[in-house]
Amino acid sequence: MAEDLIDSGFLRDRATGLAELTALLADYPPGRVAGITGVPAEDIRGAALLYGHAERPAVVYGLGVTEHLHGTDGVRTLANLPIPRGAVGGTGRRLGISPLRGQNNVRGASDMGALPDLLPGYGRLTDPEARARAEAVWGRPVPPAPGLRIPEMFEAARDGRLQALWIIGEDVCATDPDSRRVAQALDACPLVVVDELFLGETARHADVVPPDAVRISDRRHLGQNLREAVREEVETGPPSRPGDRPAPAHPPRPSQEPPAGKRPAATARDATGHLPVGLRNCRS
Repeated sequence: MAEDLIDSGFLRDRATGLAELTALLADYPPGRVAGITGVPAEDIRGAALLYGHAERPAVVYGLGVTEHLHGTDGVRTLANLPIPRGAVGGTGRRLGISPLRGQNNVRGASDMGALPDLLPGYGRLTDPEARARAEAVWGRPVPPAPGLRIPEMFEAARDGRLQALWIIGEDVCATDPDSRRVAQALDACPLVVVDELFLGETARHADVVPPDAVRISDRRHLGQNLREAVREEVETGPPSRPGDRPAPAHPPRPSQEPPAGKRPAATARDATGHLPVGLRNCRS
């Protein structure tokens, strides 16, 4: 901002809070930030100039940002870089800010409303107009109260306020921070269903593990890439004639003892002890 490397028109027409951000930045000159972070002040200035002069600047971050204790604040801080540059929203410099997700099509799922406080297209659940649009399409009333985020679900389970938890396609004991507390939440919850292709650590804490499998077909589907573009993808189908290729042999699964105080997971298995093939789609 000191070098006037901002898009004033974009900020005037499509952003708010510039005065507040400018006042906040005045309290954090490069010298002070260097003392807090350990990054030399000249490197901070150099990085700012590189970003400010870039024709199409991009901010790309990984899970280390979002899974941090203050992950939301970190993402908002990163968003304060492309917005002053006008590098979001179809301005011709729309590389903006892009998270590197840990699982397939997480961004697409978020766009479709798989969030506790948002509807498809990021309409806020507390907005009566957004709820009315969804109700007109779905033909059902939409609850106005937001749901719980994952950390809030775990806290509610430990406190006895969450009675059932269905985990689909995610090994939370391996990916979420403080795995010990996560396991405590799963063990405290009266009913835990884990819907997953592999019996990972989370499945050891489940009461029920339904049969599951990846379905591979020759049908087309849509996926969303890093640049937010929805693209058509084609899956390769299996041989159409029996005997073209033998089915892969599955090694026996090692037996796993459930944690103390938890019932053994109920699973539907075939005579060989393997999870049978189902008709459930993979997460993409």
